[in-house]
Amino acid sequence: MVLDDLRRSVRSYGLGDYSDCVFRSQLSVDNACRAVLSILGVEFERTHFPSHIISENVLSDAKIVRRLNLSRSQIELLVRLVVYASPLEEQRTMPRYGWETEQEIIPPSEIYRKQLAETLLRSALRTLEAVCDFFKTIPTLPRELSELVSEIEEEVRSASKELGKN
Repeated sequence: MVLDDLRRSVRSYGLGDYSDCVFRSQLSVDNACRAVLSILGVEFERTHFPSHIISENVLSDAKIVRRLNLSRSQIELLVRLVVYASPLEEQRTMPRYGWETEQEIIPPSEIYRKQLAETLLRSALRTLEAVCDFFKTIPTLPRELSELVSEIEEEVRSASKELGKN
């Protein structure tokens, strides 16, 4: 799902559907962060804020960091992941439903313009880079998952090059 939503996000950006770009970026990052929680064995309830769980329930608890035997580089990658994922998570439901004021509902297409969508897409790409780098630090990573990480890395590189042209 991470890869599929990433591709759809990039495609939506190229088509000028910026609210869908942000929504798909959110989904991609959300699922990638959940995968990190799963590989760490951290139990969590249904959430749209998995980076918050990584920050509050893993990184902020020295006992858990020790129990998980996280290396310094893994901690740094998780911090990077949290920093880049948070702006996407903070968009909440706006990319899908807009913003309700007392007088009107502002549709997502009026909130998400090219510049904002590009900024948030770049955050998604940086988050996914950190996720991939984190997974590569796990020596017992199954081959199937390792191949998926490589596919995501390639898609992130391709999208980053495409954004670099803009």
